Amino acid sequence: MNHFDQYGYIVLHDFFSEDELANMYDESGTTNPEIIDAATKRLEGLLDTKLLTNHQKRQAYTKDDTLEYHVDGAACEYALTFTVSQTGDHWPLVIRAVKGDKVVETKSGTAVLYCANMLPHWRPENNTDNQVQGYMYWNDLNTELGSFMQHFELEQRLNITSFMNLKQKENYQYGTTAYERYERPHT
Repeated sequence: MNHFDQYGYIVLHDFFSEDELANMYDESGTTNPEIIDAATKRLEGLLDTKLLTNHQKRQAYTKDDTLEYHVDGAACEYALTFTVSQTGDHWPLVIRAVKGDKVVETKSGTAVLYCANMLPHWRPENNTDNQVQGYMYWNDLNTELGSFMQHFELEQRLNITSFMNLKQKENYQYGTTAYERYERPHT
């Protein structure tokens, strides 16, 4: 059993090369499909499974920004977050893992793979001047969720995710853990 299987996240040092980071996005901000395919193949090897690629995005953050405590939706069974560029210190990601909160700092090229639809995560106040963060999301085609999601187009998968998020928010307000999230406490 590897670290990911035990804790729901793993830090992948030098996951992206400098060349991949430099060519990650085109002028319109669209993620390079060749890099998405390469990342997918690497993760399929690491996880020993077949992945359904969902969406990707990049987000620019500035000093004093925060990323609120949250859990992502169903289309984010596997999330990969990575620093594309930054000025100043690293901006940590905090993951509420099985054995407590884990603070992860990434340099350019390092990625964090985590179960974003299971593990609450957030970022505290940003002390860097600027940071560009990349995100990629997948479903595991060998799980019930991934098998279900593959029958829908991406826009439909994201709508399913929005609906399922309502259920997650309802459960997380009661402070349930990732492994208890579908069981609402009886009052």
